[in-house]
Amino acid sequence: DLHSFPTQRSSDLEENLLTALTETLGHKHRDTLRKQIEAVSKVQRILGWAEIDLYVMRGRRVCWDDVPKFFDDREFTLARASTVVNGTRIQSELSCVGGHFFSIESNAPIKPLAFRRDIQLELLDVDARFV
Repeated sequence: DLHSFPTQRSSDLEENLLTALTETLGHKHRDTLRKQIEAVSKVQRILGWAEIDLYVMRGRRVCWDDVPKFFDDREFTLARASTVVNGTRIQSELSCVGGHFFSIESNAPIKPLAFRRDIQLELLDVDARFV
């Protein structure tokens, strides 16, 4: 259990995606991702949760200064995932910006499925630099 999103309850789908991603990464990168997730203090879910953005807030401003970074500080896709719930398949991209895990963007709203317990998840195309 990652105990992610300390200020907001995360959904089963979010937890499953982040757990699968964390378990797939190499040891060094796994620790960095865990520290990044633990630092998150704001989760913005928009468009029926088709986009979920993670922030570390200090007061009213975004501040990742004291949070460990990945070696690549460009914007890139860390992994892709396929989620199936009751025959519905949703594709998601898990992306980083500025050296930090930042977003889960899906091709359909995940809110209707987010708290289902019968989620089947497959992590695809994990960036080989981080495995």
